[in-house]
Amino acid sequence: MPGVRAMRSLIIGLLLLVAVAPAVHAKRPAVRDQRSRAVKTEDAYPIERRVRYSFSIRNRGSQPVRDAEVFAFAPVERTSLQRAGAITASQPFELRRDALGNQSLRFVVTLPPFASKVISVDAVVRFAAMPRAEELPARQPFLASAPYVQADDPAIQRVAADVGGTQQIDIAAGIERWVADHVRENGRVAERRGARLALDSGRGDCTDRADLFVALARARGIPARTMAGFVVNHDAVLRIADYHNWAEVYVDGAWRTADPDKRVFGDSQSQYVALRILDGDAEPLLGGAAVFASHPELAVGVD
Repeated sequence: MPGVRAMRSLIIGLLLLVAVAPAVHAKRPAVRDQRSRAVKTEDAYPIERRVRYSFSIRNRGSQPVRDAEVFAFAPVERTSLQRAGAITASQPFELRRDALGNQSLRFVVTLPPFASKVISVDAVVRFAAMPRAEELPARQPFLASAPYVQADDPAIQRVAADVGGTQQIDIAAGIERWVADHVRENGRVAERRGARLALDSGRGDCTDRADLFVALARARGIPARTMAGFVVNHDAVLRIADYHNWAEVYVDGAWRTADPDKRVFGDSQSQYVALRILDGDAEPLLGGAAVFASHPELAVGVD
């Protein structure tokens, strides 16, 4: 009878619903696990700071400039101490990354003759209180001699060999103290001069001290690199006058801060906002939020 068949269909449908329901509920823990992993990432880098910087672009010519490229550096994507978060700007941009993890923002601008504009960038950066373990797939790039970090120079190798210690962490700390003690302040200069000149003259700025530390560490077989950015302990507007160079050394599975200029080794590490990892090659000295324009008539400046 139709009524009996309808009742049977209803009962079968209810049984199927009951049978399927546990399978649906069984998938929910997987979603919770994903959320848990996201929380753990924030827990690993619990210190959040917001930084802002701006730069101006001016058309110096009497003709319009159309669709010109302008590039500005942004916080490094990730280190043992830092994770870059959301980046916003007053104008649309394309985010680019290189093999070292450096980030840059590509803007396309159009300006009438003699016109100018200001672009501001806001970034969220998270920090770890202590360095987090980070795999180093290739050690050789951070051990090699380079134009500004002459690790194979005999004079640099002699100094490096005299630094005492049996553990790499102790050797690296000893190198930081040696550079801080032996290279006197010489005032900031516009060009990058390199480790050997700092060693010979016994004078230099933060860049010279950082490069000399890196060269000495590499001469002892400890991976090291020069960093560029700012030192802040709160939300901040980044200014060119506060631009700074320091070093990082890879010891015990993590990158650690070494700053002979401020006599810091492994302290206050969450205050260093990395804007660039320098490779020790012929890369120019970076001032603040470095900005480059592709058109010759465009002049750029940073606050």
